[in-house]
Amino acid sequence: MDRVSIIVPVYNVEKYLKKCISSIINQTYINWELLLIDDGSTDNSGLICDEFVERDQRIQVYHMKNHGVAAARNKGLEIAKGKYVFFIDSDDYIDSKYLEHFLMNSSADFLCSGYQNRRDEDSESKISVNRYEPLKISVSEYKKNYMKYKIMRNFVPMVRFKMNIIQKSKIRFDENVKLGEDVRFNLKYLNNCKEIEVTSYTDYVYWYHQSSATGRFFENRIEKEREECMLTEEFFGETTGENFFRYYCWHAAIGHYERILREKPECKKKVKRLLKQTYNDIYFRQSMKYMWKQGTKDMKIEAICIYFHVPNLCSVILNIIGKIKKQ
Repeated sequence: MDRVSIIVPVYNVEKYLKKCISSIINQTYINWELLLIDDGSTDNSGLICDEFVERDQRIQVYHMKNHGVAAARNKGLEIAKGKYVFFIDSDDYIDSKYLEHFLMNSSADFLCSGYQNRRDEDSESKISVNRYEPLKISVSEYKKNYMKYKIMRNFVPMVRFKMNIIQKSKIRFDENVKLGEDVRFNLKYLNNCKEIEVTSYTDYVYWYHQSSATGRFFENRIEKEREECMLTEEFFGETTGENFFRYYCWHAAIGHYERILREKPECKKKVKRLLKQTYNDIYFRQSMKYMWKQGTKDMKIEAICIYFHVPNLCSVILNIIGKIKKQ
């Protein structure tokens, strides 16, 4: 039974941390080490980590000054001793067979899964599921036909990494980046992989709340999305602006500002200004030609709604079309 390392960066998550750690302790696969990296928490998170260290000898905690999630994960990579590495966010949790499903039979360099989505106010019965069709392909094939497979992996949770690839290629998180460090890490890792495998399991529960990384307001989100897009285009060898990645990142930036507009009315004036700039961004609007030529009917409807600055109208239109089809 191979030993695995689980790295959990911790910062001011006392409300969620116990559930996260307990879900790891309750795994059916038992040969693991849990590295809790306390990134200078100012609430009771550090004390909670210390309490769990006393309960289970497989758990270690490292307290450090606050330098951000990238630095915390890099600290974990420095001390990890497992054959495989998993990253779990401290405000999320996993089902009991998460590790078992990842460690059954696959030898793929990059192994990933789907996940469940839970909002802060939701009960467990209202969790939505994002499931993928099982797939196994070479990295070279993935690069050539990325639209066929539609695997967009923008985060490091829900992925099993091989420690020998990380160490041999000296892959680390960029500590100068405050948003999008996961994308950069994954692209560096994939550049050193031969095979990708996707499973249909959804054992990871992503817990969305307003204090989570995706729940916070990032004023320069559009610039960060542009940086991510350029890195992704370089990885896939895209030479034209008419591609899926620009649309994907454009859509992500608009979605971020639209959500902040709904959830943080005190930022309304600033966010409206940013939304207008994002809608009219020439760099991203180039992707409209690609979506019109290559996108599905649903994607074309969504693209048109974004083009005319009414993205929320898309779900209304698609719901109406769905009801008509059922009649």
